[in-house]
Amino acid sequence: MAVCTLQFHGEAIQKASSMNVIFPHNPEFEGPFSVLYLLHGLSDDHTIWCRRTSIERYVRELPLMVVMPDGGRGFYTDAVEGMAYERHIMADVIGFVERMFNVRTDCLGRAIGGLSMGGFGSMKLALKYPDVFSSVVAHSG
Repeated sequence: MAVCTLQFHGEAIQKASSMNVIFPHNPEFEGPFSVLYLLHGLSDDHTIWCRRTSIERYVRELPLMVVMPDGGRGFYTDAVEGMAYERHIMADVIGFVERMFNVRTDCLGRAIGGLSMGGFGSMKLALKYPDVFSSVVAHSG
């Protein structure tokens, strides 16, 4: 298993953005991999899941890639005046992951979850885009 931080340009938000990614590392897992998108809360960023949970240990034996993007303080919603964090997740983040890595690109290969603001965002995105995610979990949304 490997954990890395990726920096990329978020077209929807017109600024640099980051995400932490956990890659499965087991010779038995060849891919394409399913992806879990984990969204952070209001006072956190893309690093919180690795810093405050045992997410690496939880997924160590799974054929699963975990993507933890930076959602700023935008509630994963497109602001009328401001940044477009919904489009950022749906186009920039998912698009980047699916272009760059050997992952499943069908609904059954994607799940989304989050905590607090991220719980709200994960429920909102999963309900708005039911053909994109097969599973959703919200903690304290």
